[in-house]
Amino acid sequence: MKMIDYDSPLILIVTYKCNMRCAYCPVQKISDTMKTETALKAVELYLKNFQGPHHIRFIGGEPLLVMELVREVVRYAGLHAATERRLKFDLTTNGMLLTSKLLDYFLDNEKFELIVSLDGPWETHSAQRTTKGKRDSFSWSKVLYSLPPHSKNIAANKVVSPGNVETLVDDFKFIYEMGLRRINIIPAYYVFWPDRAIAALKNNLDRLCDFISKLPQDKPVPIIKNTFQRGHFPLFNTGMVIDTDGIVYSSNHIMYRMLREKRMEAARTSVWNFDASTLLGRNEEDYVFISKYIDHRSLITNRIVDKILTSFVEQIIEKSNAPFLSQLTDT
Repeated sequence: MKMIDYDSPLILIVTYKCNMRCAYCPVQKISDTMKTETALKAVELYLKNFQGPHHIRFIGGEPLLVMELVREVVRYAGLHAATERRLKFDLTTNGMLLTSKLLDYFLDNEKFELIVSLDGPWETHSAQRTTKGKRDSFSWSKVLYSLPPHSKNIAANKVVSPGNVETLVDDFKFIYEMGLRRINIIPAYYVFWPDRAIAALKNNLDRLCDFISKLPQDKPVPIIKNTFQRGHFPLFNTGMVIDTDGIVYSSNHIMYRMLREKRMEAARTSVWNFDASTLLGRNEEDYVFISKYIDHRSLITNRIVDKILTSFVEQIIEKSNAPFLSQLTDT
């Protein structure tokens, strides 16, 4: 069988269960969880049908709730990949279940990037992140202080919302001073951004760009993940997306609560009757699907926000010095 050139990741929605309730999170919270046989079948099809390099992502919900499934997928993929050298993984977590022992699991696997959701200091992070059982949503972050300096395979997702946009620069500095050198800035999408918040986003991203470009040479340069991780449309990721039931999509937009009931309109194939060709060239269809069901006012402001973020990324690349670009190439 001839393998298809395909540079997108395999994205496993391993569970919709979550131990947090973040104000800006668009993902529907339900109990659906992926079975091991579904996950392993998806990995088998991905490795067999698509040319590497291969990249497997674990998302939710909260993937650490099903850590044994994650371990099994990593083990299986390592055994069946044509070459382990061209295989990598990442997992996005809210961090609530992160322990020093579990952190070591990710640190010991150089092919694995752990992405923690961290919006800034306690005041910023806790303002829009609540937990089931009213646990402190920030205290888990102390485990990050045990990180080796500027670990390359640990990254932070910093969400910027209309509610915390004014503290963006200070929040970024806090995350940077914690020792996290890889930071992804994610505006809260599919919510309405008022004019004042949009103006504040542009102003603070300009200030952030200035801060980064003027860091002393003896300071490690933060890697802004947005500069090498661009999507086809805001927030959602494109790739071979496997829902918990084994249905295959070309974007993880179907996790969004306003699209969930309509998701079969966007279905491409399934792991039980797989057709690899259905995943190719479908980005425009996915965007039309999103546009049909997302609030129009929110969608308009989100396009403006996305343009501002794109401009920030271009500024970062333009103003950054040679060492930064060298580090960026090495990531």
